[in-house]
Amino acid sequence: MMSYVRDTFGEANRQSRLKVGLAIIYTPKEQVAETAARLRVDLALAQQMDVPVLIQVDTENWLPESLTNWFDPSKPGYDPSKVNDVEWTGWTPDTAVKLCWRNWGTVIRVGPHPNLLSPRFQAWEKSIYTALAPVVVEWLNQLPAQKRGLFVGWKCGWETTPNSQYAYFKDGNSYLACSDNPKWIEADKQLIGYNAAHTGGFQTSGVLDYQHSYDVFMKIIGAHLSYLAKTARSLGLPREKIFVHTIAQGVDRFNMDSQFNADSNPSPSFYGKPTTSLRDNPSFMRCLAKARAELGTTGYGIGEFVFGAKDYDTWHRWFTEKLAADPDLIFAALYNYDTMRGKTEIERAMLSAMKQNQ
Repeated sequence: MMSYVRDTFGEANRQSRLKVGLAIIYTPKEQVAETAARLRVDLALAQQMDVPVLIQVDTENWLPESLTNWFDPSKPGYDPSKVNDVEWTGWTPDTAVKLCWRNWGTVIRVGPHPNLLSPRFQAWEKSIYTALAPVVVEWLNQLPAQKRGLFVGWKCGWETTPNSQYAYFKDGNSYLACSDNPKWIEADKQLIGYNAAHTGGFQTSGVLDYQHSYDVFMKIIGAHLSYLAKTARSLGLPREKIFVHTIAQGVDRFNMDSQFNADSNPSPSFYGKPTTSLRDNPSFMRCLAKARAELGTTGYGIGEFVFGAKDYDTWHRWFTEKLAADPDLIFAALYNYDTMRGKTEIERAMLSAMKQNQ
């Protein structure tokens, strides 16, 4: 992929203020030392090939099975007290979940949703960041001044949204002993988040639902991402290079609670029409202006986006009018390597936009 970026866009990258790079997701699980070694090699290669990189370290979606094993004595890491490190469907440990499901085009069975605010879970996250962030800091500090732009940033979270990447269904724990999965019926979902809400002191009784308790979920997201951003910054990463990744909201206080903090910039996902961008979300832009004045925010990113369009005109307009023309937008992470690679019209649209922005 770095060879592709270098060979297709390298010359344009040297001339244009609009550049093409690579967004890389690392999922360490138990292979932390191996991941750190791979990261070191990747960064050296990025420097050698002059390819800008955006680094994302996953501590949310793919976890060591042992990390949340509160229920199975036959498997590694078993500890009944880890019931506090997973999510619940109510206010007591007897409602703890043992597994969840994820719909990424196909339904995937995954482990229990972690309690994002559990001290033990956060300590594990910190251990991952402590192993990997210094590799980036060391590399960044040795870069010549003219090459420091190769580091686009460090992205915390992965579209963090309780009940989205981990869905739990009624009687979900009963599926643990069989290979069947529940039918994906929205009405059968049971909301989780009670444990994090209690841990964070956001709500300790009553019912959690989107109609009456949406602000609680936003505060959970914000507390989790703030912790990750603060940890990344404490390890030496520059504040302006730290981004948090969730979903933009349409209500100011929800945006402020979930993705604006003193240690990072926001970078929510954008899956809108190619005639629009996050700049067309008035609430998000109001919060960005407020955060610039009060928190030191320097801009925003788009944590992930993609369009179904494949024609030159659609992409060229977006690259020029929504990306290059936005003074606050620092990066936009186009998801799936083959969205652009090998798509001649999209490549041509980007090269033309780059030429217009020399």
